[in-house]
Amino acid sequence: MSNYLSLHEAVVIASKASECTLDLIRGKKIMYRGKMLNGETITYCFPYSKFHHAQGCYWVDITKVQVETMNETDKGTILFRLEGNKVMGVKWADFKEHLTDDCMRYSKAAGHHWKLHIFHDHINIRGNPNRFFSSIMS
Repeated sequence: MSNYLSLHEAVVIASKASECTLDLIRGKKIMYRGKMLNGETITYCFPYSKFHHAQGCYWVDITKVQVETMNETDKGTILFRLEGNKVMGVKWADFKEHLTDDCMRYSKAAGHHWKLHIFHDHINIRGNPNRFFSSIMS
């Protein structure tokens, strides 16, 4: 994990970028919310993404609870923490339409969730044939 941005480092970077203080959302380990200067709320989700060498991509689960939390904000961003202290950021407003009910999964450990495979230039949501294009930032 030393080759990944820590959660604290990611929160500091996002706080500076949004020009507001971000506070942990109670009961959510990787979700933070703040109020921007214009009065809008901003919510960040900072999942740690694991790299699968055999598949050549990262993977992460996004839970139904995280989706519901992101839907309660004026602006939202998911910052996937990747190897090499890199991140891939996606705006929630652009991304949420790709998380359809028909590609949702369920497990006892994660509950209702979506499995994401993160490549250098796009994200695949398991069960959804469409790709969401974004890119890794250093």
